[in-house]
Amino acid sequence: MRFVADKTDIPVPKLYDSFEDDAAAYLVMEYVEGVTMNKLLPEQRKTVETELERHFEALRGLKSDACLGWPLWDPSSRFVSS
Repeated sequence: MRFVADKTDIPVPKLYDSFEDDAAAYLVMEYVEGVTMNKLLPEQRKTVETELERHFEALRGLKSDACLGWPLWDPSSRFVSS
């Protein structure tokens, strides 16, 4: 999430902490007020859809110097510690 926040203009909630407890992974993040899509008018939904399309394009264009291909994944853990 920090990588996305640093490399794009996509609004990302602040990540305060991450940890594991009893084999479950947790993220402690900033709470962001909002409404669900089903409460929006059709023209408001279209605005959100257009914004999401732009965000996905930005994500597809991201390149990392630290990783080639897919992110590293340790099947024994949800988070890979360095």
